[in-house]
Amino acid sequence: MAPRLQVLVGPDRFHMEPARLNDQRRPHEIDTEHFVGRVLVRIKDAPGAREGEEGREYFRDRSRRFCIQIEGRFKKPWNGNEVLFGTDFEYLPKEFPRAPFNAGMRIAKMIDPCTFYEEKPPSGRPYIMSAYAACMNTLCAWPAPSRANDAVIVLRHPSGNASGTHTPSSPRTDDDDDDGDVVPQESLAESAGKEAPKKRGWFGMGGPPKEQRVRKKYWSFIGFADEAPVRALLEAHHAHLNPSRPRSPAISGVQRTGTAASTSSNASSLAPPPGAGEVQHGHEASHPTLSRLGTFTRSAAQKVKNKLTDGSEDDHEHEHEHEHGSSTPPMGTVRLPTEAEASELDEEHRSKEPAPEMPPLQRITTDLRRDAEAAAASDGLRETDFDLAGERVARKASVRKDEGASEWQSKLDDQLGPWRWGNPKVDAVEDNSFVFINKNVSTARRRKHFASEEARIKHVWNPDVVYGATFFTDAFDMNSFQLGLGPVSMSLRRFFTDMPIRYTLRAAGAEETTFCTVSFQIVDD
Repeated sequence: MAPRLQVLVGPDRFHMEPARLNDQRRPHEIDTEHFVGRVLVRIKDAPGAREGEEGREYFRDRSRRFCIQIEGRFKKPWNGNEVLFGTDFEYLPKEFPRAPFNAGMRIAKMIDPCTFYEEKPPSGRPYIMSAYAACMNTLCAWPAPSRANDAVIVLRHPSGNASGTHTPSSPRTDDDDDDGDVVPQESLAESAGKEAPKKRGWFGMGGPPKEQRVRKKYWSFIGFADEAPVRALLEAHHAHLNPSRPRSPAISGVQRTGTAASTSSNASSLAPPPGAGEVQHGHEASHPTLSRLGTFTRSAAQKVKNKLTDGSEDDHEHEHEHEHGSSTPPMGTVRLPTEAEASELDEEHRSKEPAPEMPPLQRITTDLRRDAEAAAASDGLRETDFDLAGERVARKASVRKDEGASEWQSKLDDQLGPWRWGNPKVDAVEDNSFVFINKNVSTARRRKHFASEEARIKHVWNPDVVYGATFFTDAFDMNSFQLGLGPVSMSLRRFFTDMPIRYTLRAAGAEETTFCTVSFQIVDD
C-alpha cells in the first residue's frame, strides 16, 4: 500500500470532507451558526501544484511549503482575545522528543509572542494556539456586501503611499488606471515564464533573480462611517464623501471599543460627515464635526435631546437605542446646542448627579480629534483618497484567460462578496488599516501590537466585516511530515499514524465552538 496525504476541511472535526487541494477555483464553503466563510488549502508538490501544473505559480520563488487561506465573517462579535488559531491533537505522544518541541515553542514565540500551548486541557486534547489577530501571516479585511455603502475606504497606490508615485520594487502595471478593488492583492508578473531551475554561486549566493510580485492599486477598508475614529480621520482630512449614494441597510454594527453600535433602518443616517463647519440650507450639516460633539456628557445629551426635538419633524422616526437604555436620534436629525446651552445643561447635570465614571465625551472626542490631526499631518493622504466602498465590494475578480467556465458556483457571494482568488498568480497581501485606522503596518508590528492583552481585548471581530487571512510556513513539509527548524530536521510521521495534525480556528475557552478546521494525515491506501 502506498502512503498518501489525506487532507480534510470542515466547520469542525465531526463534519469534514476531502479537501480540493490547490483548486483555487473551488474553495470549500462553510456556513454555520458561528461562521460563514471559504477555505482554500495549498500544498507544494501536491496535486495541482506540482511541476508544470497551473497551481504551481502560487509557490514560484517562495520558500513556503503549504498555505491555509481563510476568508469569512463571524456571526457575532468577538474580541481579539476570544478567537484563536493553531494546532490541536487527540493526544500528545509520550515518545515525542521534548528538546525539539521546546525549541520549536521558543522559535514560535519569537515570531509570534501570543503563542501558547496546553498539554492537559479540560478536553484532554492538547493544543498549540495563538490569537487569530496575531498569528496569521497575512491579514486584511473588507466590508460585507450589506454594509458596503457606509464603509469608508482609502486609496492605496502600488508604491505603498498615497502619492501615486511608483518605485522600482513596484513597477507600474496596466491595471493602475483601473478604479481599484477593496481587497489588497499582488500578482506574479505576467512576463514570468516557467519556473527556472535553482542555481547557486559562491557560498550559496547568486543564481537567477526572483520573479516579481506586483502589488496592485486598491482601496483599503478603515471602518464604517458611524465609527468615531473614522469620522475624526475624515474631518482631519476635510474629506467630503457622497451621502446621496444609495445605501444598504446597516446590520449589527460594532464599535471598535467592543460594544454594540446603534442600528437603524434608515441607512442614510450613517452617512460620513462633511467637512468641518459645513452648513446646508441654514442648518447644521447632516453630520456635525467632532469639535461640536464634545461639549456635553451622555446624560446631558439626553436633556438636550428632550429640549431640542420637540419641534423636529423627523426626531421620533429616526430614534436609535443605545446600550445604556437611553434613546437618542441619529446624527443630523437634531440641532446641536449652543455652547451656552450645553454649559447650562452640563452644570445642571453635575449639580444633580454624581460625576460619571467614564471620561466626558468632550475629553474622548478631543483625544480622537488630536490623534486624527496628527495622523493627517503624517500619512500623506489627500481628501480625494477617501471614498465609500459601494459597488466595489461586489466586483468580480479577474481570472485566467485560458481557464474557461467553472462548474463551481459560490453560494456565499451575498454574504462575502465574490471569490477573488481564482488565479494562482494572484495573492492577498497584508493590510491592517481596519485595526490602525490611518496606517497599514507590517505583519511583525501587528503581532507586536497584539502581544498586549489590552490591545487584543479592545479589538473586535465585527460581523459586518469579511476578514481574509493566510497561514503558511517553510518549516514543515506536509507531503512527508518533515520538520525543519534551522539545522535541526526530523520526521514526525511516526508520531501521527493514528491521528491527524489539525489546524483549527475556534473560540477561546470553548473548544467545541469552532469556525473551521483543516486536518492533515498520511494514510495507507
